[in-house]
Amino acid sequence: PPAAEPAAAPPSRLPNYLTTAHGIEGPVRLLRDRVAQQRLVTVHGPGGSGKTRLAAELLLSLGAEPAHPPFERLLFVPLLACRTEADVRGALAEALAAPAREGWPPIDLLLAGHRLLLLLDNAEQLEPDADAAIGALLERMPELHVLVTSRRLLGLGGESGFEIPPLPLPPPQASLEALAGCPSVALFVDRARAVRADFHLGARNAAAVAALVQWLGGMPLAIELAASRVRSLAPAELLQRLSAEAGSPMLELLKRPRARATSDTRHESMRQMVEWSWRQLDPAQADLLARMSIFTAPALPEAIAFIAGIDADAAQTLLAELQDLSLLDSRPGAGTGWRHGLLQPVREFAAEHCDADCARAGRARLREWLTRQARAVNATRPTAMAPELPHVRAALAQAEADGAQRQALELAVAMRLFWETDLLLSSDLTVLEAALGRVDDPALRGEALELLAHARLQAGDAERAQAHVQAALALPLDDRRRSLVLARWGSVRYGSGLHDAEPERALTQALALARRSGDLLAQAMVLRQLAIVVSNLNYDYAGSERLAHEAQGLWERLGNTRMAYGRLRDRAVMWAWLGRNEDGAQALLACEAAARADGDWLDVILTTRQLGRVYVRMRRWDDATAALRRSIEAAWHRRGLLELTVGLLHLPDALVHTGQADLAARLQGFADALWSRSFGTLNRIQRRELRRTRLLLRWRLGAARFESLRMEGLAWSLPLAVAQALAATVLPM
Repeated sequence: PPAAEPAAAPPSRLPNYLTTAHGIEGPVRLLRDRVAQQRLVTVHGPGGSGKTRLAAELLLSLGAEPAHPPFERLLFVPLLACRTEADVRGALAEALAAPAREGWPPIDLLLAGHRLLLLLDNAEQLEPDADAAIGALLERMPELHVLVTSRRLLGLGGESGFEIPPLPLPPPQASLEALAGCPSVALFVDRARAVRADFHLGARNAAAVAALVQWLGGMPLAIELAASRVRSLAPAELLQRLSAEAGSPMLELLKRPRARATSDTRHESMRQMVEWSWRQLDPAQADLLARMSIFTAPALPEAIAFIAGIDADAAQTLLAELQDLSLLDSRPGAGTGWRHGLLQPVREFAAEHCDADCARAGRARLREWLTRQARAVNATRPTAMAPELPHVRAALAQAEADGAQRQALELAVAMRLFWETDLLLSSDLTVLEAALGRVDDPALRGEALELLAHARLQAGDAERAQAHVQAALALPLDDRRRSLVLARWGSVRYGSGLHDAEPERALTQALALARRSGDLLAQAMVLRQLAIVVSNLNYDYAGSERLAHEAQGLWERLGNTRMAYGRLRDRAVMWAWLGRNEDGAQALLACEAAARADGDWLDVILTTRQLGRVYVRMRRWDDATAALRRSIEAAWHRRGLLELTVGLLHLPDALVHTGQADLAARLQGFADALWSRSFGTLNRIQRRELRRTRLLLRWRLGAARFESLRMEGLAWSLPLAVAQALAATVLPM
């Protein structure tokens, strides 16, 4: 038989790695196919992402193939010390052991006639003439394939970019076995054992290690440098320090304890790695990076242009250049175009080049831009602000230190309708309440106090909610603002358990003021609150449905489909109370689908809870249980105590009919006590439903056992109660 075709010559001059590569098999296979099909492939990505290691592993795998190799010769040429065409020519001549002469012909002769794969490593600092020379070499030699590693694309015709992916990250709630098999975790453990032989992944440190590699974004060098610190820092302590907001924790902590014997010092620390890239920037690129350091999450190009004080076209050009240099974290937004942010070590380094005045001015411009955006969409598409929420929260948090209390209040008020779909955090409320003391404008104070009353009631703090709304009533306000404050006063009184005639009286007066002002938005908001009070206090379901119908029409006129769906939900509930259960259930299912599509999680919570209550009346116990659990899960994720408590109160209505009477009794004991502590007295409808379920549980369990189980529920914590309600062995976060 004929002899097998000889293998390719072993790759020359490859770096000598003493460590094991993790998570590289898949990228090596993809890169092998790309290199075989394309003559110029550039592996690009940020510093420390593993470009050289990936390319070297590819050459090793090609050199180890026993027969029919795609290339006859494999050559590695380091370009770290090169900048010009002459430098590249000299490095190539040295790799080929050829005399360094002027021009390329001697090198051409040595390479001619071979299917050669040439790996040019670290090309990001090359000047344009050197890039062009690589292209010319490819044109003269049709059998040549070139693989380049670089932090940027060369920009040559026919170039195929291969963006190196981060290491796979562990999924949420992964088991210990799954964590150990995750490449990013495996790399951390492997490198940690190199500096501390007794280190192992176990139940006590698994969560911290998983969170740590998540925080590091799966970047191999960052993970290696973090692992080198476990000699003196436990993973949890290391994570706490790295995620600190002040200073440059990643740049300061992620460095090797001792320098290695190597000519390439860039990998000794994240600071050196970023500094190498920074030195390649022109002044305009460096200035934009410095100004972008104020963003804590990826931002839209128009926001970046606004805070930098440059026009949109100039910003797009600079962003494209920085993206080519692998200094940006660029990703498509949720229907809002591409967003650009800085990798964390780059952000820390850039922040060191943005002085206090520069950062303060940038944050002021960001608050101004966010407020403009919010005002533009508040009446029609308030959920359009959801992608900006990380920037909003950061802008609020830094307002006091910047002396920008008025800006903070203006931003929060401009997003008034958005807070009907999401919740202000307790930290947000603290900032806004402190800002009130620095603002005298009655109109702004009135709107801010109305918002804070709403938010405090949602958080279960009825006392502060009442204080805010009373303070707002004492201000000189126009008809529109007074109507909203009066409506909130009635809503807070009703939500605090004061179920007398005052809420309806205040809301009726508020509606008259809103109509006199001619403001459709104010009328729609007041009508909704009045519909709730009329149904729950007067049992006037037909009257409530009419009010909700009118509000729905106003929202449709305003062009706000999301709020119009919310009023359809209110009408559907009234249909069920009027005996049209099937109509109500079908409408609520449509409302849930629309709320999920829009990302309106508060409406998801409210709609699924009402759907569960309708299913209870229809005796569809399993469907009721599933709907109420969806409501509780969404409320837990969004940290909405009011809606979470209501969901926990109603779930036993369904559980008692599905063979889970013990759980129903415990949950009822917990939820009843939580409501009493946080929100006062239940309304009459809720009291009636709670009493009915309590009597049924007593009959099924016996009075003594029911009371014993109820008392067990009183001792539960909120996380335990939610986990039990969702039948979850691990609480969802």
